[in-house]
Amino acid sequence: MTKPAAPKPAPLYPTRSAAGALLGQQLAGRGYLGCLLLGITPEGVEIAANASKAMGAQFDVLVAAFIKLGSNLAPIGAIAESAPSEMDPDFQPSGTLMDKLASAIDESRARVNQDLILYRTERPVKRLAGRIAVIVDGQVTYPWRVLAAAKVAELLGAKQVVIPALRLRVPEHRDGCRGAPGPLRGCRG
Repeated sequence: MTKPAAPKPAPLYPTRSAAGALLGQQLAGRGYLGCLLLGITPEGVEIAANASKAMGAQFDVLVAAFIKLGSNLAPIGAIAESAPSEMDPDFQPSGTLMDKLASAIDESRARVNQDLILYRTERPVKRLAGRIAVIVDGQVTYPWRVLAAAKVAELLGAKQVVIPALRLRVPEHRDGCRGAPGPLRGCRG
């Protein structure tokens, strides 16, 4: 006899638009009024656009793609725009994987170049020099795309790069705290 599937948890936000509006309010409340919101394609674009409306800030699109060795495997890194790849430091390819890695990076770079035409019609990112860049993605399960996007923002001269997290769905522990037990979270370990 198999167990019935656990019910799917309710989404944290009803829509990406709602998540963006809340993000915009939170960023404005923290004083990020002159920043440039950069939505990572595809999920982060709608969120960043709605955040920019909510706070009256500028918005632009950054194109990024994961690097994967196979379609069913977790990403081992990411590429954004023309910046160098951002790789998982725990991934140490052996000689036999080097050709596959080079091929995977080339495929991701080709995807980024294709998406640049789709999302920005090959125009450059808005001027970032001396400004605060806020990197927005839809759901961050693996950090490589946001880190690759942050690298682009740094290369474009951003004085500060911010990667916000609206709210994380974290399991509750036996002592009632949320998140990992330990002194930094205020939980009994």
